[in-house]
Amino acid sequence: MDKSHTEAVDPVEQIKAAIEDGVRAFIIRGAAGTGKTTLVRRLLPLLDGLRFSVELIAPTGRAAKMLQMRTE
Repeated sequence: MDKSHTEAVDPVEQIKAAIEDGVRAFIIRGAAGTGKTTLVRRLLPLLDGLRFSVELIAPTGRAAKMLQMRTE
């Protein structure tokens, strides 16, 4: 396959598939500005609909505050 032309895969769909395969914990990591919080905001309704208990954690107090503010 030509790696210069790859289709983007929706991370929510990837996580949905992982849940269907039995995965029950996820670590979402990446550099600042890569869309981690946006992904979490998209995942929360899905996980709520599946009746998952969700705990959000962050590596720093500032990151935790930003995550809290942006996912309420």
